[in-house]
Amino acid sequence: MKKFYICVFAILSGFSASAATIVANSIVRATDVAQTNGAADAASLQNNVAAQSTADQAVVDEIKARYNASYDKAKNYCPVISEKIDALKVMTGISTAASGVGTLAGGTAAVTGFMKLKTDKEIAEISASIEKLKKIAESDDVGLEAAIKSGAATDRLEKLDPKAENPTDLSVKEQELNTAQTKSQTLGTIRTVGNFAAGGTAAVGSVTSFIGLAQFDELTKDMEQCNAAVSEIDRQKTELSFAAPDDPALAQMNAILSDCSGMNPNNIKNIKGQLTASGAIVAVAAATGIAGGVTSMIAGNKEKGGASATTAGKAGGTKELNMASNVLAVATTATNLIGTIISGVTLADLTKNGDIAAKCKDAF
Repeated sequence: MKKFYICVFAILSGFSASAATIVANSIVRATDVAQTNGAADAASLQNNVAAQSTADQAVVDEIKARYNASYDKAKNYCPVISEKIDALKVMTGISTAASGVGTLAGGTAAVTGFMKLKTDKEIAEISASIEKLKKIAESDDVGLEAAIKSGAATDRLEKLDPKAENPTDLSVKEQELNTAQTKSQTLGTIRTVGNFAAGGTAAVGSVTSFIGLAQFDELTKDMEQCNAAVSEIDRQKTELSFAAPDDPALAQMNAILSDCSGMNPNNIKNIKGQLTASGAIVAVAAATGIAGGVTSMIAGNKEKGGASATTAGKAGGTKELNMASNVLAVATTATNLIGTIISGVTLADLTKNGDIAAKCKDAF
């Protein structure tokens, strides 16, 4: 039909019938070629689009494959950080509590030690008064009671012991002496127990601190590996957001990046340094506390055997031992207090880092 209209057009235009037929055939062939070429171009374009789509999907798949590997790595290292910090918090809490109790015990030992020092001084004064009274009684021919009744010894006794409420009554002085000696022995026992308690609790705190130190290196490595995996996920998120902006994996990536940022291995290293210092200081407290307890116990045993608490050891007394025990009690209290403060700061820092790690754990 198309050829018929072309022939008519050619005849009307002045062509012969044969020429018109040739023209018509040429036009038809040209039209067919054009249609064929158009179909080929369309098919080629479709193939190109399909090939490009396949290539794009391959890129997305490759990015997500790397992301899955990074996710597995992060899941292996990140969640355990929170658990390890929790364990360290418990150990640091024990160390803090132990050194805190040691501070109280050492303080009690120091206070009672100085109270004993005052009581021992009173014992020395009472003993001196009794000795003076006995000398008067021994030197008086009529005896002490007779001298008192006659009034002959009153002035002499008051001069010898003017502070005494009743300087002529030996039994009162002896009772005061017994009471003071009992008090001194009780204070000495409390000081001994306090020193040993301060040293013992300090030892617990120190050992606990040093046990915890071994876990810090592993914790630091876990945190470094976690951060490395999170950094990989950050790069993969950037790549995926260009290749496939609507991919559902982007939401998970964003959650991990949001919740796992802020974990700094340097913080853990600093905390380890603090705990090391605390453990070392409390170890000193343990040593001084035990030494103070031993010294106090030796002094107490000697005093029970009749040694004087206010005279030097060479003169048969325990003055140096008592003073040394008091000084050691003060040293134990001070070192325990410093250790408690450092441990408390360490515990607070661990808690802060633990909160960050717990949030990261929830992202998985």
